[in-house]
Amino acid sequence: MYLTTLPPIEPFYVTSPDLTKENWREKSEAKRAERDALIPPAWRLPASVLEDEERTDVTEVPGMCGLLNERELEITEIDDLGEVRLFSFLFSLAADPSYRAARQASLDWSLHRG
Repeated sequence: MYLTTLPPIEPFYVTSPDLTKENWREKSEAKRAERDALIPPAWRLPASVLEDEERTDVTEVPGMCGLLNERELEITEIDDLGEVRLFSFLFSLAADPSYRAARQASLDWSLHRG
């Protein structure tokens, strides 16, 4: 009796009403293109980096991509955790967080898209 008085549970996801089995690929491509257009060209990895299918170690990408300045490259090469924490704290005080996050997201996206 108690269970019949509970409201129905809504799904945790919502599907777009105009999305069908026939058009989901087109919609997906359109959304990807929309997302890609928001990333400034200066922040995108060069095609030569993205097309190297034999690369299994991406740790050299920050140094070879040409997107990061000398200071930003120094940050990527820090191995000491204490130094990373201190540097991260100081850097966060000095830099615009939204700019920094957008640049990092564009690099992450470029490396992991597919």
